[in-house]
Order: sequence, then structure tokens, then C-alpha cells
Amino acid sequence: MEKDTFLQIANLSHRLRLTGMLTVSVSIALGLVFLAVFAIVRSQTMDRRLTELSKSVERVAHEWNGPASLSEEKEDFPGSEFTVFARDGAVLASTSVKPLLLVHGSQKIRHQLYAGIDYKDVTVVGSSSWLETEAGLKQLALVLAGLWLPITILAGAVAWYGGGLVLRPVTELVSSADRLSSWSDERLLETTDHAEFAHLAQSLNQMIGRVRHAAKVQEQFASDAAHELRSPLAVLRTGIEATLLNPRTPEQHEEALRSMLGQVERLGSIVETLLASARADSDPVPPLALELVVAQIVDDWRISRDWDASRVVFSGRPGSASVSEDELAIVVRNFLDNAARYSPTDRPIDVRVEPMDSEVRLSVRDFGPGLSTEAKTQAFQRFYRVDEARNRQDGGVGIGLAVVKRIVESRGGRVGFENPSEGTLVWAVFPKMEE
Repeated sequence: MEKDTFLQIANLSHRLRLTGMLTVSVSIALGLVFLAVFAIVRSQTMDRRLTELSKSVERVAHEWNGPASLSEEKEDFPGSEFTVFARDGAVLASTSVKPLLLVHGSQKIRHQLYAGIDYKDVTVVGSSSWLETEAGLKQLALVLAGLWLPITILAGAVAWYGGGLVLRPVTELVSSADRLSSWSDERLLETTDHAEFAHLAQSLNQMIGRVRHAAKVQEQFASDAAHELRSPLAVLRTGIEATLLNPRTPEQHEEALRSMLGQVERLGSIVETLLASARADSDPVPPLALELVVAQIVDDWRISRDWDASRVVFSGRPGSASVSEDELAIVVRNFLDNAARYSPTDRPIDVRVEPMDSEVRLSVRDFGPGLSTEAKTQAFQRFYRVDEARNRQDGGVGIGLAVVKRIVESRGGRVGFENPSEGTLVWAVFPKMEE
């Protein structure tokens, strides 16, 4: 409940901020526009009034022939007053009780507009009131101010509604994310948006998919690792307890120690393979002479099993590939472990390194019963076993060939099986490199 309330407040806050920014922006812009309109109207009105007054004064000046003519002009220009001055400033005639100010040109003085021109030996000054026009401009200002408030409120309402539409996909994504924790299936984030938020949802869903996959792999890895290690540890513990409890001859002690050593070696192999399966992609390494390294790995493996040299036959020609010795050892040992489980004692395991046009091929063949088509298809999958009923003490870890596939492919190579007339042949090819 607290989380839902927080999300609602956070979403509301974003919506309020968006509405506030848009409303304030519209309000300021609208105020500036109205001020500009008012200033332009006032300026243009004053210019027009002064122009009209100047024309009236110019006509009066051209028709001036005495005080009588000035009275006649007053009738033609109602609302205007005129005063005629001599060049020395003396008042010759005036339509107003109090003569006008002696001015030249057009200007506004307090609430009056003045226009004065010199003509022949007189100066004619005209004046009209600005008060009525000023009152009209104030009415215009009030109208604009009255429009400003409702338009601002309307802009705020539109911004609030638009903010809701903009943030709706976010709300949907948040709701979907909140429900992900309670979903047991593979549902992902959902949104009705088909623009930017759709791409965001797609990116997040891809990330969620990778996280789910990593979690499943980790869970499966932990489960299978625990299961794989349980059997050899139990055998090892039982052997140690039996050795300690029962009197034994030196020969029996040696035999028990050899058995325990075999279990320890099997534990080491399991741990090594499990770690390799969880290891990140391999870093670049310099080219390695496969025929030399594989020959040594085969000898070490044969000696660890106490096999006669005739039981493993190696043949190789020079060929280099970019793979580390540790990685190559995992590949070769897994191939040999699988071959050893099915190879008869009277037929040797055949190991070869053969350079080809642009690749170097490593192959291991046994002469056992062979694999079915289904087994060859699934053998490189994690935790797959050819025979599920096989005892774990004799069977493989179930991830060996999957680790081999990952290692080889990370080095740009391929793995697979062939169908010889007898037994099974597994191979791995690496891109050929020059040392």
C-alpha cells in the first residue's frame, strides 16, 4: 500500500510539475503578448491622432486671414482648439478661453496632444484632448487582463489533461513492473503507447528477459552443482569412515587411498568443469601449437587413469589456433572422459589433430556402442546425459560437452559428431592462426 501511494504521489508530482511549467510559460507568454498589443495600439492611436491634428493645424494655417477665419475653422474640427501666435509670441487669436501653449511640432503634454507649425508670419498651434482615448485604452487593458486569467486557467487544464496522457504509458509501465513480482509466468512490461515508451518497454523487457535467464541459469547451476558434488563427497566420506573404523592391511589402506584419490580427482574435474561453465567469455590469447599441447594433455590424462599407453593413440600434424592451454585441456579431457566411458578395453581411443585449409581439427573417436541421432543432437546441451539411469559415479557431470561447445564457439570454432562405421567420433575445429 505504501509503495502504491508513493508511486501515485511521484506520478502526481511529475504531472503537477509538467502542468505548472506549461501554465506558467503560457501565462508569461500571454502577458507579454497582451502588453505588446496594448503598447502597439496605444502608439498607433497616438500617432494617428497627432497626424490628424497636424493636418488640421496645417489647414488652419493655410486658411488664416484673421480672427474671424479661425472661428470658422473651429466648427470644422470639433473637439480641437487652435491658437495663432505672432512671431514675437503674442497671441493673435484663440478658440479657447485660455491660449494654448506655444509649441513646435507634434507632442503630448499631460493629457493634451499638441501640434504647432510656422506659416508665413504666424505660428499656429492646435490641441485636442487625450483623456477620452486614454479611457478607451484603459478599457482595452481591462479586457485583455480579463482574457488573461481564463486563458491561463484553460491552458492549465489542457496541460493537466495532456500531462495525464503523456504520463499514462509511464503509469502502465509502473503498474506492470509492480505486478511482475507476483507473476509466475513469463509476462513482461505492457504499455498501450506505440512511440518512445514502446521502445523503452521493449528495452526493459529485453533486460528483464536476460535477468530471468541469468537467474534460471544460476538456479539450475547451483542445483545441479550441489547434486553433482553430493555423490563423490558421500562416497569419499564413506570410504574414509570405513577405513578409520575397520582394521586394514597396508595393501587394503593403499587400495582405499587410491579409491579416495579417484574420488578427489573426480571432484576436481567436476569443480573445474562447473567453473568453466560459469566463466565469462574468453579473453584474446596468442596462437597455440595444438599438436604439442594436445599430446601432453592426452599423456597426463592417461597417466591419471593409470592406463597403458596402447589404450590411447595420438597422431597430430602442426597447426596453431587462438585458444588457451586451460581451455584446450577442458575440451580434450571432456572428449576423452566421454570416450573412456563407452570404449572397450581391447580397442584404443583415437585422438587426432589435423590442420585443414583455414582450420585446425581436433577429433576423438571411441569404438563403443555409438550414440543415437537424438543423443548427438542434444549432447552439447547443459546437463544432458545419454543415459539418465547411469550411476553418477560412472557417468559424466552433464555439462562437460556444453562447456566444450561454449569454449570452442567463443574462439570462433565449431563442435559436432560424425557417424563412423563403428563407435563415436566427436570433433572440434578452431580457426587456423599463425604463430
